[in-house]
Amino acid sequence: MIDSQTLIDAEKLVLSQAMDGTQAFADLRDKGISRQTFSLPAHQQIWTALETVAGTGGTVDALTVIARLEAQGQLDAVGGHAGVVETATYGALARYKTAAALEMVTEAAKKHALLAFASRMAEAAGDQLKSAEEALDEAERGMSALRDRCGVRQTETIRGAVGAIIENLQWRMNNPGAIKGISSGYRRLDLTLDGLQPGAMIVLAARPGVGKNRRPGQHPHQHLP
Repeated sequence: MIDSQTLIDAEKLVLSQAMDGTQAFADLRDKGISRQTFSLPAHQQIWTALETVAGTGGTVDALTVIARLEAQGQLDAVGGHAGVVETATYGALARYKTAAALEMVTEAAKKHALLAFASRMAEAAGDQLKSAEEALDEAERGMSALRDRCGVRQTETIRGAVGAIIENLQWRMNNPGAIKGISSGYRRLDLTLDGLQPGAMIVLAARPGVGKNRRPGQHPHQHLP
């Protein structure tokens, strides 16, 4: 587990970046950072204030966060003006560490969520009013939700995989010889790859000395101009 003080410092660094008055807050939010990402209640409150300020179209910085927390009567709970300013300026001399801090914070949040899930499942397993089947169903639903929250790709079920295969075979039968992707202009390559697919990176490679730079019909030892 990450040392608690190290994690708190990492959270302050992330919040410091979020309060720099630029697009940083929106970028962090797009990466999945939320109130639940932070372990310290004061940090959770600051992030919620950031979300509120951003929702009104205001500049997300220490001043607007202080004003929002003060209006809600929550400023003292986060250390007052000095607490917010100290957090906002925390990364001024250590901005280069933000990426590592973000990774540390998100990893810790995932593990915390996993521990909380395990605790709930232990309680469900020990609940005499629930059957084993009910506990297992709850565990499956909880794990699915946890995977979604943590951005982990879901495991493919046999039912889903078979359905996709049948759908693909039906398409092949209805479109003989056709490809689903974009044609590369090379028939054999298209049949192998099913055309160029969105999001796919294709690397053409070969061992040295086999003529990768040759034109069709060119002698192996004839160099290109």
